[in-house]
Order: sequence, then C-alpha cells, then structure tokens
Amino acid sequence: MERSIFYGRWLIFQDNEEIPIWPDLKIRKGIINQVCQRCESRIASEWCIQHVQYCWACAKLGIVTSKTLLLTLAEPNLFNQREVVCKWQGHLTDEQETVSKAMLAALAAKESHLTYAVTGAGKTEMIFPMLTQALNNGQRIAIVSPRIDVILELAPRINKAFDVPIVVLYGASKETYQYEQLVLATTHQLLKFYHAFDVIIIDEVDAFPFAENRQLNLAATRAAKLGGIFFYLTATPSQRLQRLVAKGEIRMNLLARRFHGYALPNFKIYQVNNWRCKLPNVVKKLLMKYERTKQQFFIFVPEVIDLMTVYDLVKAQFRGMNIQTTHAADDKRYEKIAQVRSGDVQGLITTTILERGVTIKNLAVFILGADEEVFSKAALIQMAGRSGRSSDFPHGLVLAVVSEKTNKLQQAYNEIKYLNFQGHR
Repeated sequence: MERSIFYGRWLIFQDNEEIPIWPDLKIRKGIINQVCQRCESRIASEWCIQHVQYCWACAKLGIVTSKTLLLTLAEPNLFNQREVVCKWQGHLTDEQETVSKAMLAALAAKESHLTYAVTGAGKTEMIFPMLTQALNNGQRIAIVSPRIDVILELAPRINKAFDVPIVVLYGASKETYQYEQLVLATTHQLLKFYHAFDVIIIDEVDAFPFAENRQLNLAATRAAKLGGIFFYLTATPSQRLQRLVAKGEIRMNLLARRFHGYALPNFKIYQVNNWRCKLPNVVKKLLMKYERTKQQFFIFVPEVIDLMTVYDLVKAQFRGMNIQTTHAADDKRYEKIAQVRSGDVQGLITTTILERGVTIKNLAVFILGADEEVFSKAALIQMAGRSGRSSDFPHGLVLAVVSEKTNKLQQAYNEIKYLNFQGHR
C-alpha cells in the first residue's frame, strides 16, 4: 500500500482489514465517547444499530462506526523549494496589485488574510503571485470552496496558469487521490485531511454550506498544520469574518471595483402581486427583446417547485426560445451550464445554486421573488454579480421582481451602491 496516500489524511479501515505495519502510523478509533473522530459530531442515540454506533453526519465521505479505525501518517512535506513560473499572461490593475502584494506580505508574515472584493474583481488572478511564492517555498496548499461549481471553474484556470500537478476532489469526482503539493477541493473534502496544509485558500468563504457551519469550519481548522494560515476570498464577508478583522486577528483588503473598472450593476426593483400566476409585463417585454437579440439570461427563483412554473410561463409566450431549468440535485447541471457558455441554451431558470462560481460573458439577471426569505442579502448580491462581468459587456441588467420591498433587498441595494461609490473614489 502506498504510504503517501496516508500523509495528512484520515483513511477508514474496518476492524477485519489488514493494517500496514509502520511504526509512525497513527491509529484512532472511529468513534470515542460517542463523538466521531473525523468530523467531531456527537453520535445521536438513533445512530446505533445492534450496538454499533454510526456517524451519519459525514457518511457521504465513507461511514465511520465504532468498529472502524482511522489511520494517518504525519504530513512530511516532500516538496522541495523550486522555481515555479506562473504562465498567466494577463496583467493586474493597480488596485489588484495592491491586494496581491498584501497577500504576499501576509504569506511572509504567516498571517491569515481576507480579500473583500466585489464580484468580478478578478480574485482568482490576484492570488497567483502569492500562490506562486507558496509553491516556490515548498509549502503545501489547498484551494477550497463550498460550491462544486466554483471548483470546476477554478481547476482549468489553475491548470493553465501553473505547470504543477494538482488533484481535484469533490463528491462526484472520479479522480483517484494522489499526494500532490496543490489540492483543489470542496470544503467537505477537508474532513478527510489532518494537519496537511501550510496554506488554505477558501474561495466564497461566506457561501452555504460552509458559512456558519461548525463541522466544516472545524474541518478547515484541523486540515491546516499548526501555524498554517488561511486566505479568505469573498464579495460578501460574514459578520464573523468582519469581527475577526475588527479584533486584528486577520488582515483585510477591500477591492470595490471590478477588473474592467466599471460599476456593479444594481437592482432595478419591480413590484407585482403574484409572479407565479402570470409572467410580469416587464419580464415579458425584456424577453421579447432578448428573443430578437439572443441576449442570454438567468432567471433565479426561490424554490425548486417554482422552476417548472416559471418554465411553463416563459414557454407559453416564447415557444422557440431555448431555455432549461436546473437546481442542486440536477445531474445534468454542468452540461446545461456548458450549453449556456457555448450559446446553445439562451436562458437558465435556476435556484440559488448558480449564484456563485459561474461566469457568462454577457448575462442579464432576473430574480423572481427577491423579497422571499430564502434569498439572503449575500445571495442577492451574488446573483446580481453574475451580470456585467465582461469588459465587452460591463453594463448588465439585474431585475428584482417582488411583492414588497424588504430590508434585505434594500440592504443589498445599498451595499452595491456603497461599493460603487468606493470604487469610483
């Protein structure tokens, strides 16, 4: 058995499996005192079958029971200092350069850092100098996100920019784990690691399910080595992160302008009585125009049950328009996103699953029921951020259809207005 797959990782062994005979192998029972040793969830009384306790909280990563063992080897960091060259041919703006240098300073000082940058600011490119330096230092790095969509979009960009092997890990991935210096993964995958990384970059750190999730936040902490540091990237920092900044526990840089220099599109708010019964006139008129111009669009809806309702309303008016629906459990979601990118699909009706990690060159955004409870302020800002991302099409439409104006929507509007003011300054 290859030793390297144990480095800085928990591997599950059943009590009847042959365990490698290595003097430095650490062995721990899967459940001790009714606490899972991988995710630290307390085992509920109903999680016991025939006197065997099961942890269902992290079961999707392989079930830990009171009869299984967790095995690990200490992370040896077998990565020599070397000269890694970033092959990205673009150039950072002055504002991006300022943030990028702050990340380099944080890396050198071994201090965690928050990049609070508007959607479309170019966060990925800003990490390239710091990532290059960390690779040159021989440090082990994880780039993680709560959303699979973000990882799938990041992986080819990182592959293109750096001539180093990477391993990409997420729930449905068929890739076999290899011991590599650079790991891209969903935050759930961090549950499998233990004191493995010198640097952990968390993109969209405020996104569900990571935000305010004790289990996943603990997993991130345990995946870092003692003295390891975090780089947090987000357009909508949580109150917890803002408190850490206020206490001086992490550094922060604000970038209030997109890479192309144009303002963020803000909400146009349109009130109706019941959009579920009838396609609002303003939406209908815009779709009539888009039918001619082939303008692409996303229509965000609050619930999965709303997808077909809106699909039928649109199709009743625009039979020839190629539209699709998608949601978190849609196994063809990535295929549909690819069809939008290629231009084969004009519009997607979607839940909040596409609020992040998807960049389409020229996209109009409709948010139906933007006043409903499911849409947080952060989600509204992120959905608006899908529009106007390209320098060729920087002025996008964001239309919020509501029954009433809510504080959350007003707060989202005000935050975008504030960021545009800061960006203009």
